[in-house]
Amino acid sequence: MAENPILFSSFCNLLEKISKTKKRLEIQSYLAEYFKLLKSNEEGLVAACYLCTATIHPDFMGKELGIGETTIVKIVAEVTNKKLKMIRDEFRKEGDLGTIVFKNKAKSLFTAVANFTIIDVLKNLREIADDIGAQSLKGKTNKMLKMISKSSNLEAKYLIRLYEGRMKTGLAFKTVLICLGLVFGNEKDLVDDVKYAYNQCPIFEKIIIALIKFKSNILEHVKIEPGIPVKPMLAQPSKNLTAAFNRVNGEDFVCEFKYDGERAQIHKFDNKYMIFSRNSEDLTPKYPDLQNTITKICRDDGNFVLDCEIVAYDVTEDRILPFQILTTRKRKDVKLEHIKVKVCIYAFDCLFFGEKSLLDEPLKSRKQVIANNFTEINGQFKLIDSVVCASSEEIETIFNDSISKNCEGLMIKSLNSLYKPSMRSTSWVKLKKDYLDGMADSLDLVVIGAYYGKGKRTGAYGGYLLACYNEEEDKYEAICKIGTGFNDETLAKIFNDFKEYVVDNSEKMPQDFQISENIKPDVWLLPKFVWEVKAAGFSLSPIYSAAKNLNKQGISLRFPRFIRHRDDKEPKDATTSEQINTMFIEFNKDEEVSDEFN
Repeated sequence: MAENPILFSSFCNLLEKISKTKKRLEIQSYLAEYFKLLKSNEEGLVAACYLCTATIHPDFMGKELGIGETTIVKIVAEVTNKKLKMIRDEFRKEGDLGTIVFKNKAKSLFTAVANFTIIDVLKNLREIADDIGAQSLKGKTNKMLKMISKSSNLEAKYLIRLYEGRMKTGLAFKTVLICLGLVFGNEKDLVDDVKYAYNQCPIFEKIIIALIKFKSNILEHVKIEPGIPVKPMLAQPSKNLTAAFNRVNGEDFVCEFKYDGERAQIHKFDNKYMIFSRNSEDLTPKYPDLQNTITKICRDDGNFVLDCEIVAYDVTEDRILPFQILTTRKRKDVKLEHIKVKVCIYAFDCLFFGEKSLLDEPLKSRKQVIANNFTEINGQFKLIDSVVCASSEEIETIFNDSISKNCEGLMIKSLNSLYKPSMRSTSWVKLKKDYLDGMADSLDLVVIGAYYGKGKRTGAYGGYLLACYNEEEDKYEAICKIGTGFNDETLAKIFNDFKEYVVDNSEKMPQDFQISENIKPDVWLLPKFVWEVKAAGFSLSPIYSAAKNLNKQGISLRFPRFIRHRDDKEPKDATTSEQINTMFIEFNKDEEVSDEFN
């Protein structure tokens, strides 16, 4: 008798099959076949998508389970009838709490295994997230224990991983979107439409309803909506002025000053406003001082979505302040009367205006909408400085002007470019002053391990292991060790911040890490922190695993140094393996490729 796909047990069997292969097309085949069985079950398919991606709501809603590793370890101890010390010792060897539960979950004499569904599990996860307040931890724990006590050993394994927020199966988020498209059409166009729909309206419920009702016409029914953040369009880094010009040569293009602030989307709708970060975090509570500004900038009362940069600003001297000043603002519980660092909004794009999406309008038209409908307010809201150019000499002049005005550099954009959410487009090129001294871009890398310090760094961490993100396999691939760019104050803060993310000194590498034994850190760290890193260049490496599936060897960084913590980015927003490979090729076009054997 065939399995009922709505049952959580069937879902867990699927995850087991997926975790046993590294072949991308095989994983895709397994998931598409499973989705096909749920094709007409809207609620079931929605639940499956959230569980596959270890999420419970759209990211922008900001709802998390609020469960730490310490709590999960205690739950594992209780359901296995083992002492905490035994679980911690086993965790050090095994590296995965879900596997420990699978091997050791004790049978209950009083509770039978229940045939609960994936819908039940998603409901359980959402109830845990909704349990807030002083006594919430007890309520959350009871809800988890109740569900696990009714589960089989295999179900318990994946429940624990869902509570951790990491499935560790090699199933990438992108694969979930691909399979949704394959199930409803099997044409590449529909797969691309599903990805595009998600990037402009990242809500599984809306996409699945549209697929069930309209199939190939999904983009007519899933569009950008004010109040729902769009995945931002990104630019390709360029190594020098000539290369930047060659990218856009033959097209009308504009040069915009690149300000060193926080990228933000401002949404105004129904007489309300919201501000979102580049990774869809709600920043509205962080900037209460912008409410009055946002209500004044538009000449009519319509809805809009602006792509902007928020910078620290000295109103008295009428100048932009360094990014480090902006980082001193509190992120939570911000009260107007306590704000010391003033900010100014620099708008550079308009994605929605009135009742109309502008994503498919050329940049020239989108800029015209801003010019015609928005009013600058000195020190509070400005249109980004931009100049239409025609030659590399003009780019150089404007680039030097931007540097003299304390900007990071330039954004060079085709005036015919459409706004492609989440895409790193060749129609947009970024040229930063740092690029002229080293490789073409800084990297955003995930901290996955740490090494104990020596000498004056004794008692803290002296170095860190960093990784890029392989979005095809949902794994973190080691790319370098780093120990420079830190002052003593930063090192002490990092050591304290990392304490709750240490993987209990596990001897076994976490399953979603790709690391050589030669560089094993003293402690593993949960993928939580993203750092901006600069380096002198790239080298091929037999030790590091970054982009190894795209080369015969991995890629590493030469002389990496810490720049800053990127609290506006999630680990899965880090620089990807594919981007590392592209940057490696670009950087070494005119240089002899070096091999690293030390």
